[in-house]
Amino acid sequence: MIVDYPEILEIEITNDDIVNGKPRSAKECSIALALKRNFPPETPIKVGAWNIYLDKDCTVMYSLGQQGTDFIELFDNNEVVVPTKFYFRRFN
Repeated sequence: MIVDYPEILEIEITNDDIVNGKPRSAKECSIALALKRNFPPETPIKVGAWNIYLDKDCTVMYSLGQQGTDFIELFDNNEVVVPTKFYFRRFN
């Protein structure tokens, strides 16, 4: 479980995350579900169109990058996505 905010955040999206994720949901999409496995339950995770926010004031941010943005777009449009590993870079 991650307890600090590293420069590079490695997250693995599993088939369960894809099956149980909710399209167009900032807090329940497949990436958010994968993040929840890696942070304490009280971490207010939110996945936006281009960024991941890990605190209530949105000051801890990671960039989804093009690969993450493409994944979210496919997932939100009920297109086929497969389990994958992402490396998100912190930018603040």
